This record gives sequence, structure tokens and C-alpha cells, in this order.
Amino acid sequence: MSMRKAFGRGFDSRRLHHIFCFLFLMLAVSAAAQDQVFTIFEGSHKTTIPLQTIEGVPFVKIADLQLPLGFQMNSVVGNQNLSITAGKHTVILSANRALVSVDQKLVSLNKPVFLVQGAWLVPLDFIPKVLKNVSEKKFLWLESSRSLMLGDVQANQVTLKYASEKQYSRLVFQAINPISFVTQVEGNALIVIPQSDDFSPGFQNAAFEDGVLQGVTVETRGNRKIFKIETGTEFASYRTFEMKEPPRYVIDLYRKGSGTEQPEPSITVPPPQTQTVPPTLLPSPMATKKVIVIDPGHGGTETGAKGPGGTLEKDVTISIARKLKGMIEGTGTRAILTRDGDQVVPLDDRTSRANNNKADLFISIHANATIRGKARGAETYFLSTQATDDEARNIAAVENNAIGLDHAPAVQEDLKLILWDMAQTEYLTESSRLAEMIQQELNKELNISNRGIKQAPFRVLTGATMPAVLVEVGFINNAEEEKMMADAEYQTKIAAAIFRSIQKFENQDQEATKPTASGQ
Repeated sequence: MSMRKAFGRGFDSRRLHHIFCFLFLMLAVSAAAQDQVFTIFEGSHKTTIPLQTIEGVPFVKIADLQLPLGFQMNSVVGNQNLSITAGKHTVILSANRALVSVDQKLVSLNKPVFLVQGAWLVPLDFIPKVLKNVSEKKFLWLESSRSLMLGDVQANQVTLKYASEKQYSRLVFQAINPISFVTQVEGNALIVIPQSDDFSPGFQNAAFEDGVLQGVTVETRGNRKIFKIETGTEFASYRTFEMKEPPRYVIDLYRKGSGTEQPEPSITVPPPQTQTVPPTLLPSPMATKKVIVIDPGHGGTETGAKGPGGTLEKDVTISIARKLKGMIEGTGTRAILTRDGDQVVPLDDRTSRANNNKADLFISIHANATIRGKARGAETYFLSTQATDDEARNIAAVENNAIGLDHAPAVQEDLKLILWDMAQTEYLTESSRLAEMIQQELNKELNISNRGIKQAPFRVLTGATMPAVLVEVGFINNAEEEKMMADAEYQTKIAAAIFRSIQKFENQDQEATKPTASGQ
């Protein structure tokens, strides 16, 4: 057969290129190991889908995604293009191209789409970039663990935290739902074995250079994922214990010369029964000064709500915050204000200041306002993507619009990602408990009816890596409450109520986090 007959009318270099690509891909895919997978969680079901590796990059068959996501597929134009229909959305893919048409808009992928032996293969970024935008289901893609959450499923991610002290290094494996762990020695490594496979790792590999610890890797042994801790030349011994709310498995790796070495063969250091561990995981049980960040709402040209008598929310919040700061510092705890004067501070910067200072608590203070002028009383909020009610949703919308945000719904997707991905989700239980205490103390101190604690998508609380609450101390557009909130004595009562709540929260937290020793 001549070259002309093989390629039709004349020599077509593009078709020759496609044939070479096809042959290359067949070799690449056949030679690639298929031991990589990603997992889909929906309801009580978990589906594991194999991945194909091409030149070191994982790809997934689109056909494997069809059933869980419920879309239709049809080949078009000589089988070199694929049409996907999902509800009212249409996706067009072309073989050997990294551009995908989504409702007639082009989306760029990291790698081309391939058609190999009749199977369409797409890189993993096709899932968040394309399928997320056309799926009718609640959709969460966790890149670090290669997990897809569909519907109302909470990802039980295991994340890693680390701190290095003079005598030891501390590793913390933290999960959303409780998981039991067993640690055993294997050569120069510690093997941490989760006693359940109903989780996804929130990290892959981590390297360290403190002498005690070299690195932590995620490995698969059989059908089970384990965590391998490579110890360094300065490693002498270790101990483990568990903590709750959120669930945490703590491993302390002690340094040689720290006085904790154990005789061979045991390298385990059981924690003394009299030892107590403070509620903050990082830094470690060394005596450290607590930090509480107080956020006076609004400031500068962003005045916040205004009362009928002209009282401004920004003035009330800074006055209460300064009084609370003085009370806290009187106990030896460090208190930091996100603004110490009348200046504009972006919402995201307020949370960042708490994170950068490794705060133990974050408390944002505001004054409420509503179209119902008779409303009165305090409300305390903690973070959620879904508001408790329409009023909570409206309040969050007003606060989120404070500085440069168009409207509250625009931040919903960002909030969801932040909540799922290691941030405030870790502290929702503690935030809820702190909010409850503050609300109770305010009701008691101010002699007001209980408006309860609520949840709303407040931007200022997102990304906080500590228990965080937002307190609406009263309705400033209620003339009676405006007059009281402008009074210095009343402001002191509000600050005192919040201060007592903090003390109760810390005392309760210390009791709850006394570890149960477990020597391995």
C-alpha cells in the first residue's frame, strides 16, 4: 500500500502525528503501573477508581466517572471528539488537546486529553476545572488526598502539624472524626498505622531538618495507608497520647541528651501520670504565653452601623475591645487588637493577624442592626457555610460587604473550600462551645433575653486556625440599646462578660485535654 493510499488525498502530517501519539500512548499506558487510585465518597458509599499513569502524570478514564456523576457521553466527528451532557451543560473534548469547551467557553487543562484503545483519559484537574462546574451534586475535590466528596459527606481528612522544641519534636495527626492509631518501631522509622481506612490523607510527604526527625511519608501497604516517620541521628525515644475536639494523635520524639533516653530494646517513654498537657497543640507542652486576638469590627472610613443618636459601631467596638484587652492582660495572657486606632483593616488581614501570632482564640466584636428597630439583645456566632436563618444570613452579608466585597453569596464557594480544607473546620466544636459560654455570660451580665448562638458565613472568621467567634453585643439602631452601648460602664460589663467566658472556656479545655497515656 502506498503512502498516498494510507493517508488519503496527499500526505497528511497531522494524521501521522496522531498515529505516532496513539502508538506511544499505548506503550506508555501498558507500561504504567495502575496502583494509584482516587476515591469518591457519596452518602455511605465509597468507590475506588484506578488511575492510569502517563509519563508520571495520573489520568482517569471518563467512563469511570459517568455513573457517580450521572452524565451522558457521545462520540462525535470521527470519534476524535467526545461530547458530555450533564443537565443543561455541554462539554466537548478533543483527542490530544488540552483545551476543553464547557458551554462554549474554553477551559485549559494541565495536560492534553487522550483517546487510547477507545478509552478517553483526562488529567485529574479535569475534575475541579470542568466536572465541578457542570455537576448538579454538591461537589468537593480534595487534591492532596485525591478524593471527591459528593453530596453531604464530610471528608475525614488526616492532617499533619509539627513543632520543634529544644528537647523534642512534636507531630500531631489531626482528623475530623476520631481514628485510632497504633505506632510501632521499624528499623530507623516509626510506623503509624490507622485502625480504620475511612479517611483520606490531607498531606503527602513532609521533610524536616531538626536532627530528631527527617520526614513523614504516606505509604500504601496492601489496601491500607500508613504514615512512616523517618527518625534522625538525634532521635532517642518517643511517647504518644490522644486528644479530643478535634481528634488528635500526638507523637513526641525526644532528642538525645534530653534525659528521656530509655534502655534497649524499648524506645517508648510513657508520659508521667501527673503530667498535664495544655489545650493548645502547638507549640508544645512547654510553658508558653497564651495569645488572644480581639478584633474590633470596622474602623476608619468603614464606620459600620449607626444608631439613631449618631453612635457609630466602630467606636463602640474599639472601646469594648480595649477594655477586654486590659482584663485579659491582667492575667498574664497576651492580648492583641487587630486595630488599635481608627483605621481600615481588611477582613482577611484580621484573621491573618491571629494566625501569624499563633493565637489561641479569636474574638470579633460588632454591634448589630436590623430593619426591625425593636430588636434587642446580644448574639454570638461561629462559622458555617449555611446561615442559621435569614436574619443571620443578612447580618453576615452586611459584615462581609464591609470592605470591598460585592455581596455575601459571592464568597460561598471560597468559604466551602476553606471549611473543608483544614481551616476552621478543625475548631468548629470548640468555637461552638466558646460561643455558647459568651452568650450565656452576656445574657446574665446584661439581663437580656437569650437570642441564642447562631452560625453564618462570616468572612472575618474564615481561615482562622483557632477557635473563633463573632459577637454582636447589641442592636445599635435600637435607641435604648444605643444609649447603653455608648456608656462606658455598660461597655465594661460587656467586656467583663466576654472575659469570664474566656476564663471558663480555658479552664474547661484544660480539664478536657488531660491525656490518657499510652506507651507503645
